Amino acid sequence: MLLSLMVLLVIVAIAFQIDISTKTDARVASNDITITRMDEAIDSALLQVYEMLLQDGESAAAAQQSPADQGAGAEAGGDPVASGGAGEGAGGDPLAGGGEQGPVDSRMDEWGQPQSATVNEIPLRIVIQDEDSKYNVLNLVSPDKEVAREALDRVIRTLDICREDTDFDIDPGDASEMARAMLEHMEDRSASFLPRPQLLTDDEENGRLGMPSTLEEFSVLEPFDEWHFRDFIDEQEQRVHSIGSYLTVWSSPTVGSGAEGEGAADPAGGWAVNVNTAPAAVLKSLFDSRDVEPRLWDSVIEYR
Repeated sequence: MLLSLMVLLVIVAIAFQIDISTKTDARVASNDITITRMDEAIDSALLQVYEMLLQDGESAAAAQQSPADQGAGAEAGGDPVASGGAGEGAGGDPLAGGGEQGPVDSRMDEWGQPQSATVNEIPLRIVIQDEDSKYNVLNLVSPDKEVAREALDRVIRTLDICREDTDFDIDPGDASEMARAMLEHMEDRSASFLPRPQLLTDDEENGRLGMPSTLEEFSVLEPFDEWHFRDFIDEQEQRVHSIGSYLTVWSSPTVGSGAEGEGAADPAGGWAVNVNTAPAAVLKSLFDSRDVEPRLWDSVIEYR
């Protein structure tokens, strides 16, 4: 009887293990199916977004063909009063106000409005953000030491401000450490354990210098964590944005133009952003609070 009881216990344990394994496999398969459906829904939404941006670009190009159309394009593209502060992609000198102005991107455009959609019973929230609304971290390695120093201060301020009033606020000390880690990573890539492709930004004389191809490349550095590059809701129901919503490596690090007709880049540029679309954390980081009152940018955002 004892032997039979032991055999029964073994059989029960085996059956229990098989049941657990089967249910686990079923849950894993269900999660995989859900993730696949979500990816397909996102891809479908992206196709709609690309079509929307294509139509916006074509309408902007058409608006620049004639003076009459250009005025209509400025009205459709955003507030013409604010377009003088737009970034490089907005048309014209971003640092000059007045004069003849072309279409500008703003949150008043159709693509600038947050949208909701349902694809394959998956609810989606679609938000499009232009790269000109973010600050470019490539300015950290500017050959102009003064520009590079100011860029470091701006990146630190951006990281410090971007998650204020949330459970995941980045304090000034961590922000400084993160910005300096970015700088060191870009200045000396030979010490990096990551494989790196040959890039057009590589310096022929000094092969150690190379620009990151994505902002997420910094996620492997010591001060950073994976959640720094995610959007999520904290326990206080506050939306926490990825630092990729405020920093970029994709926009042009030089802004403005030289003498008329020459097309030379303005050596003093590199930090301008599109004031029509830039978030508050980016605008408030451009200048020290002792030079420009941060409440000015709150007024700008309220106006636009």
